[in-house]
Amino acid sequence: MEITTHIKTFKLSQLTGSIERMFSQHFREKLFWVIADVTDHTFQKNSGRRYFALVEKKQNSSDIVAKVQAVVWESFAQKIDDFEKATGQKFQSGLQVLVKVSVNYHSNYGIKLNVVDISSEFTIGNLARQREETLKQLLRDCPSFIRKMGETYHTFNKGLAYKPVIQRIALVTSATAAGYEDFKNTIEHNSFGYRFCIDKYYTLVQGDVNAAALCSRLHDICASKVSYDAVIIIRGGGSQTDFLIFDNYELCRTIASFPFPIITGIGHHRNESIADLMAHTVAKTPTEAAEFIIAHNQAFEKALLDLRNKIASKSKTIVAGKMLQQSHLQSLIVNKSRDIIARHKEEQTNINQAITSAAQKMLYDKRSELQATMSSVIANQKLVIIHKSNEIAALVSKVKLSSKTFHFKHQDLSQLGTSIFNNARNLINHSKAESLNNYQTITNSARSILYKEKLHLSMVSQQISIQSKQIVKDHQKELSNLSTSIKTNSEKYLAGQNKSLDTFVSILRVMSPANILRKGFAIVFHDGKIITNGESIPDGSQIKIRFTDTVVESVTKNKTKPNDRDYII
Repeated sequence: MEITTHIKTFKLSQLTGSIERMFSQHFREKLFWVIADVTDHTFQKNSGRRYFALVEKKQNSSDIVAKVQAVVWESFAQKIDDFEKATGQKFQSGLQVLVKVSVNYHSNYGIKLNVVDISSEFTIGNLARQREETLKQLLRDCPSFIRKMGETYHTFNKGLAYKPVIQRIALVTSATAAGYEDFKNTIEHNSFGYRFCIDKYYTLVQGDVNAAALCSRLHDICASKVSYDAVIIIRGGGSQTDFLIFDNYELCRTIASFPFPIITGIGHHRNESIADLMAHTVAKTPTEAAEFIIAHNQAFEKALLDLRNKIASKSKTIVAGKMLQQSHLQSLIVNKSRDIIARHKEEQTNINQAITSAAQKMLYDKRSELQATMSSVIANQKLVIIHKSNEIAALVSKVKLSSKTFHFKHQDLSQLGTSIFNNARNLINHSKAESLNNYQTITNSARSILYKEKLHLSMVSQQISIQSKQIVKDHQKELSNLSTSIKTNSEKYLAGQNKSLDTFVSILRVMSPANILRKGFAIVFHDGKIITNGESIPDGSQIKIRFTDTVVESVTKNKTKPNDRDYII
């Protein structure tokens, strides 16, 4: 394009120089308080300088209305340090600030704002407003799992119950976290010797811009299908001022609805972050988070030991009672056995005495019978002898009478008388010998009978002794079997009692008020008493409603009959 001679032209340096002089004329030594958001922040540690841009965005929009480069020179670096200490927040991108600036224009670098001061009060108030708005938005958007009662926030995550023992842990932290080392040392070198299975989910836990990454790691935990006992979020060292990430809406919403109990240990010593309010348990530091888990497991171990001691004590009482009962029964058995043995001994003695008496009577009867037989034999022999003597005498008389008549035969008759006399004497001697033989035979028979009876008596006595010993042995065996049976039955009874006791303890745990409250039920008190029937509560009465972690005071307005369909889920 051809430049006409009547058009006035300028060099670029002339234009920028004119602008620079204008800025110097109108803005020299003038300071302005400006509200803007920090973006593109960089920090040079060696020089202490900070380079960034200040931007203004449309309300409720990300559209930029104005943007100017800014710098904090090393001479004002202390102002930023004081700001971070006062607000508890790190000076970084995404932070809205109120800064005092001077305006400077350079021909080569354009317009730039030099920050000479920063208002910590504005940032504190602004962060407080943002925090309050975030909390209100959470309550407004998530009434199903976030609610506020008084000054306390109740979330779904807070309502979860820890398992009796925490062992499987998901740890969300930075890969280079110093806080992780503190947590690891505390959890691994605990004095109780507890062991844990820890799955690490690494992510950046500083800066509001990393909130999405932190949420993503929490979603990864759910997607893992692992039933964790607890999830721990710890902040791994670094500056104590970078906590904006834990006031992020999406992160806090995720924590409030998370299906596993979350423990936060982000190292915030002054105030609770919104994440702390939404999480199940708050620990100030990673070390305290580890100590909490150890204390939780130690409490369970202590309760278990106490229960074991109670069971042992109860078992000792039961065993002592059963042993006393067994001792009494054993004494009863011993006494009964002694009575039985004594009775059998007495019976044996009576039998022995009866046998002895019977044997003596039998011997006496046999002796009497023998004597009677001998007397009868002797008497018969005497009668025979007398009879024979009478016959001989009669014969002699006849002989004498015949000798008078027949004298001539005197000598023959004399010889005949002598012969008859000799025959009579021989007959008498023979009768005596026969009687003696009969007496000897009877005596031998009596002795044989007596020997046989004594032998029979000895055999009977031995049989009685053997039977008595067998009876005693049988009773001793019965006593041993009974003792073994008592011991076995006692052990079975104790085992059954221990099992019943375990069942009773389990029922007590299930039916405990604390467990019932954790299931979503509540306990109503009126005049210090638990109410189970609403009819007994007059309208306008002051009542207290006990939840698992809160007591609510209320006033009854009216009463209606419940609909059973209200309990159908």
